[in-house]
Amino acid sequence: MKTAALAAGGIIALALLGAVPSASAGSLAGSGSTFAGQAPAQAQVEDVRWVRRCWQERRWWNGRPHWVTRCRSVWVGPRRW
Repeated sequence: MKTAALAAGGIIALALLGAVPSASAGSLAGSGSTFAGQAPAQAQVEDVRWVRRCWQERRWWNGRPHWVTRCRSVWVGPRRW
């Protein structure tokens, strides 16, 4: 009986989670939502991503210069000409 109750609870949980819309960077045309102050238009998918950028910096240590590599993750979008 306990196993049947757990199975039924799992099926109900999966049914509820399956009905929840997932977040994505896709088109908003099917959702029927419009933003306040904007004309309703097709949302375009943009090519954005995190990339790692590294560069060399000169630092002074023990009275002498030396080079260290610094890296950082940056959010990169499409090129704007």
